[in-house]
Amino acid sequence: MLPAPYSEQEIRRFLMLTRSVANGAIVYAGAPDAGWYAECWMPAPYSALSVANYFLSKEPMTVMRLQKLVFYAHGIYLAERGKPLIFDHIQAWKWGPVIPVLYQAFKHFKDREITEQATVVMPSGGTSMVVMPVAPPEASDAVAILEDTWRLLGRFSAAKLSNATHQPGTPWHEVYQRSMDEHGKLVPNLRIENERIEAFFRQLLRKNGDVAV
Repeated sequence: MLPAPYSEQEIRRFLMLTRSVANGAIVYAGAPDAGWYAECWMPAPYSALSVANYFLSKEPMTVMRLQKLVFYAHGIYLAERGKPLIFDHIQAWKWGPVIPVLYQAFKHFKDREITEQATVVMPSGGTSMVVMPVAPPEASDAVAILEDTWRLLGRFSAAKLSNATHQPGTPWHEVYQRSMDEHGKLVPNLRIENERIEAFFRQLLRKNGDVAV
């Protein structure tokens, strides 16, 4: 049992209700230096922050490179498992597919490499709960896809990964091309549907056997 103000049961209930970190979490309440925590594992789909933290545990990287790795992992998971890896939505921005929650979490790094993992601060009862989403080893089904994504794409630069998502026929390209209104003005930040992402990656994997950029 964890010390006051939260019990382990209370934290688990909080996580299950909010699904703010749907993969797993190390949770600190009150004073993070106290070193006490609770763990809570749940099945996919996961928070994009969980997947991002998995890649950030490999090495520091820019926001653009991180965005694209999470996008590719999500696409591969959809194609191979028939269900989404992350529950956060993906949008078609000018510079490619973007997961807004990742942009908000790391935008202060601008074009510098990210040097810390994502956290979520949850106010509760006059104090705060700091949640660090993580990808647990127990989630072997997801981790296998994340490792495959890193093995195939981890060596590529942000620019190369971004360029690959801009090619004709990609989910981003199809959504972005139809984002003009009747006056020829761009409608920003249209959502890229999971069905479109899954169909594209299924075709890519069927044709090439893996994801090439």
